[in-house]
Amino acid sequence: MSTPFQNRLVGTIIVAAAAVIFLPELLDGEKQAYQSQFEEIPEAPEALSVVEIPAMNEQALIARAQPQPLEDEVALDDDADAKPTSTVSQQPTESTNKTAVARSFENNPQPVVTKPDNAAASKTTSDSKAVGWVIQLGSFRHQNNVEQLTLKLKNAGYTVFTRPVKTQAGTLTKVFIGPSVERSALESELSKLEKLTGVQGRIAVFDPLG
Repeated sequence: MSTPFQNRLVGTIIVAAAAVIFLPELLDGEKQAYQSQFEEIPEAPEALSVVEIPAMNEQALIARAQPQPLEDEVALDDDADAKPTSTVSQQPTESTNKTAVARSFENNPQPVVTKPDNAAASKTTSDSKAVGWVIQLGSFRHQNNVEQLTLKLKNAGYTVFTRPVKTQAGTLTKVFIGPSVERSALESELSKLEKLTGVQGRIAVFDPLG
């Protein structure tokens, strides 16, 4: 018959054998479980690249933020009689006409006829027909300038009158001194008026109808 000691010894042997057989499998199973857990964990994302933006100059930013000043617009007094001329465009035509006339004279010479000076004749005619003469001191856009000039001339003893005139630049006001039947008397006053007003006047025919 077996004794209790033998039974314990046999049980110990059985337990040790079972441990030797099943313990490695248990350890391998735990290793596989740990490995599967590690595989399921996602890899860390790649580090994002940082792009450095160059800092802009503070003065440049301030210059962009500030509004640009507008240039002052200055309106000057214009002469109403000043008109653009087209001398450049007329030069080729005049030279062509002169060349054609020169060639015609070379082929068919004509007798030379002396004619009186048209400019002198027209000036004499206009002087004889003129009712009177005035000094035009200019055309002004601003009424304040007209009033100041008129007051200065009247205080100096001159007879002054004004007339409005319409131009492409708008309505201007002409300032005149006179009229006088003697042109030479007005011509002698031009230098005095220029010193008094700073404006260079010119002699014009007086038109009573405006």
